[in-house]
Amino acid sequence: MITLEDIDLDLGGKPILRGIGFQVRSGDKAVIHGESGSGKTSLLKLLIGLHRPSRGRVTIDGAELTGKAIHGIRGRTFYMPQEVRPIGEETAREFVDFVFGFAVARALAPSGDELLEALERLRLAPELLEARMSELSGGERQRMGLVRGLLLRRELMLLDEVTSAVDEENKRLIVEHLLGLEGVTIVAVTHDPLFVERASLRVELRAGELVRAERPGGG
Repeated sequence: MITLEDIDLDLGGKPILRGIGFQVRSGDKAVIHGESGSGKTSLLKLLIGLHRPSRGRVTIDGAELTGKAIHGIRGRTFYMPQEVRPIGEETAREFVDFVFGFAVARALAPSGDELLEALERLRLAPELLEARMSELSGGERQRMGLVRGLLLRRELMLLDEVTSAVDEENKRLIVEHLLGLEGVTIVAVTHDPLFVERASLRVELRAGELVRAERPGGG
């Protein structure tokens, strides 16, 4: 599904990534891990077109991630940064509903039952929908962001440390749920040992270089 070929990335004249190359198969649950400052988030942003490589190519289903292709690929992708920031005084319900106001997602707008089911799956009380996002804890905001992503039902999910503010019990719940999603390709930046252990592809970075890209059992 995703192929990175000999990728270099420079930002502000500073080298961030060098010689990165690996493949993510359709349906993979892939993790990008490594020490802080190794370029993990920058690599994830390459996959959504927020950064453009200085050298090399990123292709998704054979389409190079440039120009017109970016818009189409983003329409099939859910990207979630580490910090889910409230915009103004929006409620959690308004936060979730926002993305379904766009034409590309309008037909996917969830029913009330589907929304409640997604909340229950991530152990969020329905009453939180009426709370302002600014009033929720960091872990609750992260889970609300995942609710929005799950309801969008995109075939590719790019997730950046989306359990970093969540307690251990809920972190395990989230990871187990994400790993069990069928027909969904996930690329996640994470330090979570469970996610790394169970991933179908492990990509390790160090100082902007690829240490290894391996599949358990060599598959």
